[in-house]
Amino acid sequence: MTITAVQHAQRQASAYTAWDYLRFLLLALLIAVPLGLPYFVPQEATLSQLTNAAGAGQVDVVEFSEWGSSRQQPSSNPSANQVRNVQLHFTQGHKLLYVEALNAPEGLRLEPSQRAGHLVIRGDLRVWAEENLHMSATPTTKSFSPTWTVGGRNVPGWIAGLAISSMISVLYLIMAGPYPWRATRWAWFWLVTTPVGLVAFLVLSGRFPLIALPKWPQRRLIGIWAFLLSFPLHGLRLWF
Repeated sequence: MTITAVQHAQRQASAYTAWDYLRFLLLALLIAVPLGLPYFVPQEATLSQLTNAAGAGQVDVVEFSEWGSSRQQPSSNPSANQVRNVQLHFTQGHKLLYVEALNAPEGLRLEPSQRAGHLVIRGDLRVWAEENLHMSATPTTKSFSPTWTVGGRNVPGWIAGLAISSMISVLYLIMAGPYPWRATRWAWFWLVTTPVGLVAFLVLSGRFPLIALPKWPQRRLIGIWAFLLSFPLHGLRLWF
């Protein structure tokens, strides 16, 4: 009996290890965080989305805050020369959304560099909401200043930190964990740089519920083929 056959028999008889549970945890995070983002992290919306949601009766009230301001009661009457960066916060269903805008006094001329493609709301925000959205607007302390983009979504720093630490854990699992199944360490290293390869590693590189053990454990995808395969997988991500 070869060493490979002995190792294969031992793996079949062994229970799940701490390394397996680490893979399960990382897979759960990979699934749960993107699905939960719209429900606990505000996402940027457009004025048309806000207007349509208000017209459909899906929004009861809109809240406004100054960009980066910590004041509890933002002034609703800007001075004659004050232009404020504001956010309009609203909830559509269970999703948290916000619209970025400039709030400027009536008649104040804005330079093109000031507008920079932003929505400009003139005068009192409460009056503007009553006239355009037919609902009340209230000041709030909450504001959202995304500094990172993960998976095409604006996210706060703690989400980005979670994503970075999860990726470091995956690399540690590849390098320091038990020898992976179905592909060599270098092969999995290239594959996890793609979303499809990352999911495949967390599911197929070791024991996983309802998935059969490899029949020929000595047959593994090697690094060079995984490196070449990573290119079309990256292209697939860009395509979608």
